[in-house]
Amino acid sequence: MYGKLFERMYTGSMMGSGAMMFAVWPYIIAHMKPNRDRTVFTVELNAALMAVLIGEDEAEIADIIKQCCEPDLKSRTPDKEGRKLIKLSEYLYEVVNGNVYDQIRRAEDLKEGNRRRQAKFYQKKTSENGAPEPATPPPEKPATFPTNIDTESFSEAWNKWLGHLKQKRKPATAHAQELQLKKLANMGEKRAIQTLYHCIEKGWQGIYEPGENSNHETSPSQLSDAELVRQAQL
Repeated sequence: MYGKLFERMYTGSMMGSGAMMFAVWPYIIAHMKPNRDRTVFTVELNAALMAVLIGEDEAEIADIIKQCCEPDLKSRTPDKEGRKLIKLSEYLYEVVNGNVYDQIRRAEDLKEGNRRRQAKFYQKKTSENGAPEPATPPPEKPATFPTNIDTESFSEAWNKWLGHLKQKRKPATAHAQELQLKKLANMGEKRAIQTLYHCIEKGWQGIYEPGENSNHETSPSQLSDAELVRQAQL
């Protein structure tokens, strides 16, 4: 297994926790394993083994593991009182937000895989036509969330929304994502999350709050890209 680390890890409740926390937590993210339907993630933590691998004191590592099991009222995700870990047995722990980290990682992997396949397709086409192969386009930068909706819960809903658009073969451009995020930020986190799941359930390609799209419920799949961008500005 492997994991991805994100900028928000350094600006949330772990900020200022010390180098030992930032040594142990990436170990946890990299070693956590999912159940069959990827809804629960667990990790085996043996402080003695980790001390050898990380090169730090066993007692200090054990203390960090204990801290991760304690409530954290400053956590961005209040599930399980903000705990990062829940002890299940002597060495086995549940990673409380493991499925969230996994969904973010898988969404990023999907984006990267699509970029590579698209670049390979274009190169093959230009080679067949005898034209010079174009340089691989630079990867599109991931969307930056406005501060008031920059949470793991919103990130999970947003990634599901982007996946929904890709299934509809109408992936949102960087510009469209920027406009949609502005609209969602004006709703606040809770309404924004509810709206995203509502639009996914309805099969829409534009963002509407419940009740807002009553005159368009039968037609969003027929909208052009320009219309989708226009609606995101509403």
